[in-house]
Amino acid sequence: MTDFDKLINSEDAAHNEAALSKGVRTLLDRDLRKELDAAIRQQINPSQVAHKAVVKKMLPLRWLSIAASFVVLVVATFWWLNQSPSVSPQQYAMADIMVHPGVSKGSGDSKPQRANAITAFNAQDWQAAIASWSATDLTTEESRYYLALSYFYAGQYNEANIRFATLTSANSVYSQEVKWFYGLSLILNGEKDRGKQVLSTIAQEEWHYKEALTLLTE
Repeated sequence: MTDFDKLINSEDAAHNEAALSKGVRTLLDRDLRKELDAAIRQQINPSQVAHKAVVKKMLPLRWLSIAASFVVLVVATFWWLNQSPSVSPQQYAMADIMVHPGVSKGSGDSKPQRANAITAFNAQDWQAAIASWSATDLTTEESRYYLALSYFYAGQYNEANIRFATLTSANSVYSQEVKWFYGLSLILNGEKDRGKQVLSTIAQEEWHYKEALTLLTE
């Protein structure tokens, strides 16, 4: 039993009066401590409540800023993709590295020079291929065509164009290939108009018609 209980249970009037006074003081002290504690906390950190309110207000602005940035990025990407050419003539040129099948399209030449030329060409050793094809019978379309391609892949477009020009006949077995490579070679040699003129002769059903149309319309 606490001292407070003893005072309450006492029959002595003086004791009862003391118990009542002590109880009142206890209640007052408790309420006063609560008020004092609240006041102290407010003095120590007065911006806490305001800070929470500011954060709540700032959150929507932050999301709007992120959304706006995303929209700007999407628009910029779309603009860049539409401003950039799909494929350049140089990229087209190196996209088709031809391979000699080992069987001639119309030539029965089985001399060692031809075998060496085919080996060098398929190994993409363009300088060796140029030397080897130059040593073959250049009266054949095969030799002139692969010699022209070897110069073309070596980046020697002027030399390639000289050989391609001898293969422009519609009856050539390399007619479709020559239209494409000759057109590219002229463009890459700085003869843009002539190159486009050659590319424009590629018919819809012929090899690389769509790619030629893309270059013509850019």
